Amino acid sequence: MRWRKPFTYRGRAIRWGKKKTELGDLYLFYDPQLRGEEEMALLRRVEQERMSAKEFEERKKVAGVIGLLSSLDGDGKEIFDLYKGREDVELAFDAMKNDLDADKTYMQTDEAVRGYFFVTLLALRIYFSVLRRLRERELTNKVSVEEVFFELSKVQKIVEPRREYFAKIPKRARGIMEVFPELPMG
Repeated sequence: MRWRKPFTYRGRAIRWGKKKTELGDLYLFYDPQLRGEEEMALLRRVEQERMSAKEFEERKKVAGVIGLLSSLDGDGKEIFDLYKGREDVELAFDAMKNDLDADKTYMQTDEAVRGYFFVTLLALRIYFSVLRRLRERELTNKVSVEEVFFELSKVQKIVEPRREYFAKIPKRARGIMEVFPELPMG
């Protein structure tokens, strides 16, 4: 397979190639950063004696390579973006199950279940709005969505009969508030 001009995906350089097969177009993507991560994981398995050195050498040959068979005929960047887009769907289900604990419900009527999942959908929209903002600002390597919610939960508004004000806002929460200036905390 002939490698084509690389592209950048979320700051990572990706090399790609395409080959026609009887089952569809075979796309191969090579990510050097992924290769390093996979080799590290393989070496740990060798160290823990869960894999032989010979098996490591064989599996190392394909480390960092993602293969996709598709009926779509497109540019590598477009196909890779579609593939990675499914990661966002998986992330949504993971957030729904683990962060929102929405994988089980004890509702007893159809109306209650619909209401429960409507509120879950709203929570997911907020979750992914925060994630999108963190990605736009390239902050996902510094702060997670859960940390944003945790830090902002420390902000307390004090309501007295004649005035409203915020208690002392922790430094980290102030920094997060700068990323989300539309929050009504000023």
